Amino acid sequence: MKILKSHTGGSIFEFLKTIPRALYPHSYLELRHRTLKDALKYFFSIIFVAYFIMFVIAVPKLIHLSNYIDTQFGKFKKLNLQLDIELSEPVAFTDKDPQVVITTQENSTNITYNKFLITANTIYFKESFGKTREINYRDYLNILAKKDSIRKIMVTLFYVMIPTTIFLMYFLSLVKYIIILSIATIFSYLMTRMIKYEVSIRQAFTSALYASTIMVLIEVISLPLQITNYLLPIPIYAGISIALVPLAGFLTIYIIALVLISGKFVVLGGS
Repeated sequence: MKILKSHTGGSIFEFLKTIPRALYPHSYLELRHRTLKDALKYFFSIIFVAYFIMFVIAVPKLIHLSNYIDTQFGKFKKLNLQLDIELSEPVAFTDKDPQVVITTQENSTNITYNKFLITANTIYFKESFGKTREINYRDYLNILAKKDSIRKIMVTLFYVMIPTTIFLMYFLSLVKYIIILSIATIFSYLMTRMIKYEVSIRQAFTSALYASTIMVLIEVISLPLQITNYLLPIPIYAGISIALVPLAGFLTIYIIALVLISGKFVVLGGS
């Protein structure tokens, strides 16, 4: 919760009250007066909350990950990997004080501490200064015969990678949404100037940050629910995509909010 407090200026209750208001265009008559700093804090927080909800929804699937992998392995009748290595000389990473050496010669006498020696059949590495561990990796090329060990390795690696993966997804989402909101702000500001709507660039960007709520929540939370295809995603680059349905929701709220902010229409009950 410290992260959320830092994003919202210490008032989680105010942040929670803002979420439904960000989905209601008439509320932008008040939201437009908030500072850019507050709007950015809200924007960072709503993405954080979306990923937190995404993780909570995904927890049951993560708990049953081991059983899922077992089920998938059960679909294979045969699964063997073929490995054929031939070297003209040993390969070292790096040249100076190499930590990983690949060779076809079965000789572990020269292995030093913290060094991996990979031969044609065996991986050698030092567990301590006086103990060398040997793993015959060719035994694992018959994956079905070693499926229990491989399953444990896969599950462990997956769990270890979860924090890094979520952080990377969060960062990429920040970049993607900032680009979308910046383009929407510039385009909408130019359009309001052309049709003589009184909307400042600050109001346009602040409103975009709040209006992104529906886009962020739908797009991020849909990931563990496996319904992203129904959101009509358009691939952009390297696995990054823009979903048309959440984008349409964002643009709808954003455009109505700008029209109301411009003062061209009288809003009954508005402040």
